[in-house]
Amino acid sequence: WNLTVWAQAMGGGEFIGKGFELSLHVLRNTLQTNNNWIGFDLSDEAKNRSPIGTKVTVTAGNKKQVGRYVVGDSFLAQHPATLHFGLGTKVVESVEIQWSDGEVKKIAPVAPNRYIRLNR
Repeated sequence: WNLTVWAQAMGGGEFIGKGFELSLHVLRNTLQTNNNWIGFDLSDEAKNRSPIGTKVTVTAGNKKQVGRYVVGDSFLAQHPATLHFGLGTKVVESVEIQWSDGEVKKIAPVAPNRYIRLNR
């Protein structure tokens, strides 16, 4: 059974996906865990454009994770309009946002287990 995941509900651990047989499936993660996560909802209203190409770097536990805001690079699928980072038992030390035009913003401290809306 192959599944292309194309949307994730905000923080609920739920996924909506489409199998190769073209039917939709909803999957729910019911595993109880104390792991942390952080998510970002980006917008660039100041320049009235999409944040496509924006890079977010999350540092947690002296390790870095990098995510880019992308769209349209999947066949019969779509990326969510948010970036999501799993942290395990670590907490966020810092976040760096590099907008598509090169402008950089750093934020800290950042509380885990929530989506943060960032609007330039």
